[in-house]
Amino acid sequence: MDFIRYRKKTLLVILYDFFITLFALYASLAIRLGDPIVFSGHEIEFALKNFAIISFVQCAVFFTAGLYRPIVRFSSTPDLVRIVRGALIAVPISYLFLFLATRLEGIPRSSLLIDLMMVVVGLGAGRFTYRMFKDRSAMKMRHGDGNDTI
Repeated sequence: MDFIRYRKKTLLVILYDFFITLFALYASLAIRLGDPIVFSGHEIEFALKNFAIISFVQCAVFFTAGLYRPIVRFSSTPDLVRIVRGALIAVPISYLFLFLATRLEGIPRSSLLIDLMMVVVGLGAGRFTYRMFKDRSAMKMRHGDGNDTI
């Protein structure tokens, strides 16, 4: 039963990472171009292809980099190092795949660095928030009264 629960948590973390990579790419382009991006007509197909390539490649690299091996509840500094290392590998590789597929048409080169920062912050913030939530609920269960004590 614990194995199934562990797999569900891992799947949720993978889905979270997938959506964070999508958001990070969109946000990096919006920050770099200075306006919210609205896709219309033929741009929608182009954007969906770019977003899919980046998100799938980054999640595959995160998986091979070992981001999904540890239990999320015990996130700590080694996990943050693993996130930074995974992002430093995943973002350039995903942009390389995107370059091979589309020659990076319509994508500023500087968005790579912004995307890298957004991915690290997004993945780290999600894991940190989850850990804070789990630590707080564990503390309430231990003390029973809900008051935080040190």
